[in-house]
Amino acid sequence: MKTSAPKGYRAISLLAMLAMLLAACDSGSSSTPAALPPAPTPASTSTAVSNVAPASPTALAIAASPTTAAAVASPTTASPTTATIANPLYVALVWHNHQPFYFKDPATNVYAKPWVRMHSIKDYLDMVTMLQQYPNAHVTFNMTPSLIKQIDDFTQNNARDQYFVIAAKPAAQLTADDKKFMLQRFFDTNDKIINRFPRYVALKQLRGTDLSDAGLATATAKFQEQDWRDLQTWFNLAWFDPDWQAIAPLNTLISKGQGFTETEKQTVLDQSIVI
Repeated sequence: MKTSAPKGYRAISLLAMLAMLLAACDSGSSSTPAALPPAPTPASTSTAVSNVAPASPTALAIAASPTTAAAVASPTTASPTTATIANPLYVALVWHNHQPFYFKDPATNVYAKPWVRMHSIKDYLDMVTMLQQYPNAHVTFNMTPSLIKQIDDFTQNNARDQYFVIAAKPAAQLTADDKKFMLQRFFDTNDKIINRFPRYVALKQLRGTDLSDAGLATATAKFQEQDWRDLQTWFNLAWFDPDWQAIAPLNTLISKGQGFTETEKQTVLDQSIVI
């Protein structure tokens, strides 16, 4: 059974941490400056796997403060006004990317949930690519074994998820169950993302807000074949990071907005595996 510390104890702990941080940043030490030691290596961290999806990456800041370190100015640049830094503060930036093991039907090689694929096209590769613009920045990306195994399963073993399988079907061949699933699940993203794309907004409005069986039956009757195909495309297209949406081949589809063909829809699905 989990228990939490009393509020008073937590407050004292926070004050103690703040005092140590201020002491670490204090530049008024009278000790003789010494050479900087090598930056400490962050200790490895572990995070409990949750079965609640989807989960976004978590940024962890880990700080260490040597007690006798100080910065020494170069003899060629030293001046009476050059400040020394006593007890420099080292900060390690660690991005912890994780997904739980989702259920996969061994008979079909199909995962029940799409979140490994969706977060891969939205966050994981983009974060590393963005860091290339800042070669002097050092950041650690931690990928959990459960996440890596599932990414490998998609890229090396041709595994897919239920959302991908339904989206890949020709719109003319969707069953009643497929359509019900799409109306329930193909708007599973943040409203801020949906609202960037007028056609996606229009499709959500066409579905309506009544998700009862009767409401979904009414919405199904309103959708035409092209509406289903556009919804198949937009659910996948909207999840891509804006950096990928801004370049070929996705940028032309973003500009087109609606009336997608089966070939264009397949392009989006293919890109989700490539990335």
